[in-house]
Amino acid sequence: MTWFGPVILGGIGIALLIAGVERLVKTVRHRAAVAGASALVLGLLATSVDLESTAAGIASAARGLGTVAAGVSIGSVVFLVTAALGVACLLFPFSVKVPRYFLGVFVLSAVAASAVLLGGAVTRLEALLLMALFAGMVTGGVRRLRTGPSSPPPTTSGRVATLARTRLRFLATIGASLGAMGVGAELLASAAQKALAATHLSQTIVGAIVVAVALSLEEGLIEVLPAWRGTPEIAVGNVLGTTAFLLTESLGVVALAFPIHVQPQVTTFQVPALLGAVALATWALTRPATGRREGALLISYYVVYLAGSLFLR
Repeated sequence: MTWFGPVILGGIGIALLIAGVERLVKTVRHRAAVAGASALVLGLLATSVDLESTAAGIASAARGLGTVAAGVSIGSVVFLVTAALGVACLLFPFSVKVPRYFLGVFVLSAVAASAVLLGGAVTRLEALLLMALFAGMVTGGVRRLRTGPSSPPPTTSGRVATLARTRLRFLATIGASLGAMGVGAELLASAAQKALAATHLSQTIVGAIVVAVALSLEEGLIEVLPAWRGTPEIAVGNVLGTTAFLLTESLGVVALAFPIHVQPQVTTFQVPALLGAVALATWALTRPATGRREGALLISYYVVYLAGSLFLR
């Protein structure tokens, strides 16, 4: 009976996550077609805000668990760019041309967060700098919303009217989809917490693996399901945007509220592992075709990361 409650909670959470992702994919794909915008950029801007991980980071930092707070951001990114992306590549090979600007944002966010964390702490000044970097990256992303190579000619008055008429519906659907995914993630995280209540795990393991994976499953599904539905651009956009959000805005908001200090394992293992994961994902996404070989390498990297995290706990 001990496991009955967590299993039920987890099942409901997974159902809500899948339903939310399915609706979000259809909405973004339709909006991109109507607006003549890049599905990659629109998906990036619409799906990248991970409020659950930010809330978990703030709650951890408020209790003096800086390593858990940093581990949530690091572990979530490593999971998304290796395990989740790897599964998508392995099961549903795709070919997506990623604009250089967004690859730059992807890499820059990882480098910026790593440079700050290597000092062993994130101060309020550093938090403000990370948040300012994110604001600049979002501004650049919005400007490129209609600059994709496949964008049609300037919109006609009829299309403008259609866009204006459906804008609120689009925003409401995105909000409802993200809300369902958020509730699903919370139920899943609660199930994981209940199931692991009797164990004794380090801050690094709790933050970088347990909490990070539980809260990132919704983002992982946004990578796998769009690839399955034939819209891998949304999956790639989510990888790039969520990474930038977690490593700049999310980490910045947490540290602005409660400056964080991290344990040595973060600087000696977690940060190098983060940079390695981002470098490997960048290589995979710049291949002419991202397929099973790239997927296998990404998943293997995450397995090694898990083993190293457990060994160095």
